Amino acid sequence: MTTNRRRGRALAEQRVTAGLQLVPRYVDIDTVSALEGLLERARNGDVIGLAWMELMPRHSYSVHAVGECIRNLTLTRGGVCAIDDELRKLIEERAEAADTAW
Repeated sequence: MTTNRRRGRALAEQRVTAGLQLVPRYVDIDTVSALEGLLERARNGDVIGLAWMELMPRHSYSVHAVGECIRNLTLTRGGVCAIDDELRKLIEERAEAADTAW
């Protein structure tokens, strides 16, 4: 390939990439704040185990448990059921609010 063709290809690549922009990642400040609070409480010894679900982009998720939540599985399952109950209440409240908004 000649030098002029290489130069032309490089210029074309620059034009293509110059039009592209990175989209900043969405950061949920409430999530960051909650995690910082949990970390501080864990460092103080007030939190001795965690069971959690991570929600990631494109609605993928993973679940985890550490510490006392692994050692006391029955209590952890009860706590997870309590979370499920609270989420169900939130869903019902939102549905009722949507019904009364009309």
